[in-house]
Amino acid sequence: MDSVLEELLAERDTLIRAEGKAEGKAEGRAEGKAEGRLEGTVSAFIGLVREGIFTAAEACRRAGISEEKFNAFMEKYDREHASVQLN
Repeated sequence: MDSVLEELLAERDTLIRAEGKAEGKAEGRAEGKAEGRLEGTVSAFIGLVREGIFTAAEACRRAGISEEKFNAFMEKYDREHASVQLN
């Protein structure tokens, strides 16, 4: 009887872990997509700031992010594009 109970508990634990893993993957994909959309939006605003169409403050307001986060994106953007231009 104990072995049957142990098997059932083990099966339940396996199912719970599988559900948790699936939920974690789904959350990770959703977060990745949201981050990708934000990066795309901010990249567009970086171009507009560089062209003088928007100020950094206006771009931040329209993108819905802090100037600190916008500046971090700009630094990342500059690093990535500088390495592309050098190659």
